[in-house]
Amino acid sequence: MILLRSRLKRLATRLLDGGVPLARISVGRSILHPVIGLIWLQWDSDSGQVNVEHVPRSSIDTDTPKAPFADLHEGKCDVTQADLTDPTDVTRYSLSADLAQKGITGYFALNRRFGTS
Repeated sequence: MILLRSRLKRLATRLLDGGVPLARISVGRSILHPVIGLIWLQWDSDSGQVNVEHVPRSSIDTDTPKAPFADLHEGKCDVTQADLTDPTDVTRYSLSADLAQKGITGYFALNRRFGTS
């Protein structure tokens, strides 16, 4: 996990140094494990740190509010992008409204699948 933290932090630093205005980077992956269902890493520009969360399989709920990662994971799309200054895009996901309230103006997420399903 230390290697993943280090690489995510380095990626954020390189993007910032290149002029990309980042507020955060999130990387999540579902895993085949009897207890842990998802590993989620998130770098935040306020702290500059990477937090790691191991989400228990039992707490992954399919009835949660619509989220971009859910659409990506379910194969509804491979990429999602939102202009958080556009009211239509802000209402698409509950996360979008939260980010827009913090002054974040854009959102981009992509899915990369490994193996076959």
